[in-house]
Amino acid sequence: EPDILLGMASLVQAWGCLPLTAADQDEALAALRVNGEPPDAMLADYHLDDQRNGIDLMNRIRATFDTEIPGILITADQSETVRLAARAQGYRVLQKPLRPAALRALLSRLYKQAARS
Repeated sequence: EPDILLGMASLVQAWGCLPLTAADQDEALAALRVNGEPPDAMLADYHLDDQRNGIDLMNRIRATFDTEIPGILITADQSETVRLAARAQGYRVLQKPLRPAALRALLSRLYKQAARS
């Protein structure tokens, strides 16, 4: 939803991130192609339009850039199936309602891990 995207972008921008937002999978892939570089990290909601999901989207973005980009799946789905599917791909999971402090801590950890690599 546009208001949620705007709010999330404002939140992470205040932390020094440069967010690239998209309303759907096609928009995300197009924006990333224009940008030309892989993102440092990805945030995706689990439930997307057209029966797509955030895990598949993040996998497509990784495939587009042929690199292991850290990803965070944000979901209200509390099933172990979703959590295990995300973790099997190396993604972290944050539950809704999202706590900004938890997101910031996780992004900071991912940044530090990437800096060590």
